[in-house]
Amino acid sequence: MELSNPSSYKYYRLIIRATFGTGFGNTYLSQMSLNTNRYSKFITTYPVVPMTQDVTTLANGETYIASVSVVQSYNNNAGAAYNVFDHSNTTFWSTPAYGYSANGPYQGSTVTVADGVNIGGEWVQIQLPRPTTIYSVSLIWRYLVDGIPFNEAKLISIVGSTDGNSWTLLAEADWSNLDFAALSPKGAFGCRR
Repeated sequence: MELSNPSSYKYYRLIIRATFGTGFGNTYLSQMSLNTNRYSKFITTYPVVPMTQDVTTLANGETYIASVSVVQSYNNNAGAAYNVFDHSNTTFWSTPAYGYSANGPYQGSTVTVADGVNIGGEWVQIQLPRPTTIYSVSLIWRYLVDGIPFNEAKLISIVGSTDGNSWTLLAEADWSNLDFAALSPKGAFGCRR
């Protein structure tokens, strides 16, 4: 997913504004990666190494911090924030089922203010070691056995911040008209850029 307003930010946040509302109404995100160098074949993806906990410090002293608006409790830390940044498609973070209505729109109380506009929805974010210009974000959703995404998000926003308090809208995506039944199995829309 291309960012319409790339600039140098230290914090990047994905806000789940609506889900497809099937099942319990929550959505499951397996991976989120931030990509640099829009026009170069040499793309750096952040985090540069798999995160192993919500605060991951590299050997060179750089620290990445993953956080979420709400922590879901699953066995073996399956709902931890760092799972979205651990470079594994087998782990995930989930939005809570109670925050989204049966037809998908967010009805909870979590709000991020970006450019003076309230954006409602649960979120996952990463704090980079230093401000970095990101040009695109890749998202991989958790899949069911038959290759159909398990409650993929329907409406998302991506925002950036230099301080973790003042946010700028970088991108929005609305997949409301996506027909999962018409997709070929596993992978047709597994990754958004």
